[in-house]
Amino acid sequence: MKRSARNRLIVLGLTIGVFLFALYSLRWKDENPIKIEVTVDDSQIYIGVPIKYTINVRMLPGIEAEIPDEIGDFGGLTLETITTSPKKKRLSYIVQSKNFYLISFSPGSYRLPSPIVRYTEGEETFEIHGQEMIIEVKSAIPEGEEPVDIRDIKPPLKPRSSYLLPWGILIILFLGMLWFWWRRKKMRERQVYQMRFTAHQIAYEQLIRIKDLRLVERGMIKEYYSLLSNCVRQYIENRYGLRARRMTTQEFLLASLNSKAIGEEERSLLHDFLSKCDMVKFARYTPIPEELEEVYRSAKRFIDGTIYKDTPLGEEGGRLKYDS
Repeated sequence: MKRSARNRLIVLGLTIGVFLFALYSLRWKDENPIKIEVTVDDSQIYIGVPIKYTINVRMLPGIEAEIPDEIGDFGGLTLETITTSPKKKRLSYIVQSKNFYLISFSPGSYRLPSPIVRYTEGEETFEIHGQEMIIEVKSAIPEGEEPVDIRDIKPPLKPRSSYLLPWGILIILFLGMLWFWWRRKKMRERQVYQMRFTAHQIAYEQLIRIKDLRLVERGMIKEYYSLLSNCVRQYIENRYGLRARRMTTQEFLLASLNSKAIGEEERSLLHDFLSKCDMVKFARYTPIPEELEEVYRSAKRFIDGTIYKDTPLGEEGGRLKYDS
């Protein structure tokens, strides 16, 4: 019984569906196979605002329709652009539409003439007329108010005089002069110091300072060798005028061959001293405790053996330098 009742419901539903579809399809029987509808997108239209005027065409399958691009003079409105929507297929008909964007710059009533759409059915061509439309364009100024004319542009502004640039230049010049004065003062102080001490005296003072730092006890072996190497190189610059601190060990040793003031024994001692310093600084060599004392004695022995006792420092050909 339940199955029989369900089958009867299914048959009844299908019958009603077929009946409604047939009724929906037969509604075109006594009418034209094509319909045209004209719409405007906004009921409140103001001057300067674009108006979307649309022509919609609904037609049965097998009919080709052509919506015109012009509708007279559009009732005095100005045409800005036209867009065409693609065809859309519904259950029993096809929809085609075209949008016209119009604009007006003066208020009033505008009468858009009836659009004429030509369509083809089979081999015959027909025409169908859409409805005429009246558009009311309103002014943006409320009723009762007088229009206000556009105000004239303001005159150009005069550039303000700025004192920032000249003051900035003066500050930069002042800072430059201050820096120059400070440099001159430091140079004079250094020159005074150079006149009071000889190259070996400065080197001895630096060796004492290195010893007082107790770098070996603190495990700073690389720093210890670097300071000893810089001390000896600075002494050579002050003593002989060679730019030892800006040369590699090999470059400096080659340059020392041309200096007759450095004897063969001192040159050999210097080569051994700088080579050991480079091994610790660059080759990660770890010296034994005896070597730590020996490198210090080597630096002092080289300075002791090259002291220039008879001639003042300014006549040795070198320029004294001291790094505090």
